[in-house]
Amino acid sequence: MSDALAALVFRKARGRNDEAAELYRDPEGQWRGIVALRPERLADDAALRRFLHHELAHLADMVAPEFGYSPELGSTGQTPSQLRLTRERYRLLWAVSIDGRLTQRGLETVADEVQRRQEFNRGFAFLAAERREELFEALWNGRLAQHHALLELAADPRGLQGRHAPVPGAACPLCGFATFQ
Repeated sequence: MSDALAALVFRKARGRNDEAAELYRDPEGQWRGIVALRPERLADDAALRRFLHHELAHLADMVAPEFGYSPELGSTGQTPSQLRLTRERYRLLWAVSIDGRLTQRGLETVADEVQRRQEFNRGFAFLAAERREELFEALWNGRLAQHHALLELAADPRGLQGRHAPVPGAACPLCGFATFQ
């Protein structure tokens, strides 16, 4: 994968949830980035700058060979609810990683360390406090900034899939739901 975009296009977002950067490959195999934003964002230079830093960092990761991005986030063995949870966790992990790296470079971000830590602690509250702290620090300081590592953590944050014996919280082998008995 090349680390350059053939084009970067901006479009009007349909709403707050539509604001984001996306990456597409054109018929010639070149990467093209599209950033959707709401017109009112243009009225606040500081907010626009923070938003663009964050979204353009997503695009930079997606085209960087060392990040190893792939649009496939789910495994075939996941139920739709597990896949949705994996996507939500992945989004959070990637956002923490990006904002941490931007902060280290002295750039403004959409969320500071305190905000991202609170989001992370809510999203991964089921992990022990010391494990959460260890993971957050790795993400924030850029030590965990590769697609496969983020995806592995998002899909199996407790590391239960490799276990061969039933473990509380692991997926039931028949139905796939988490079970504690």
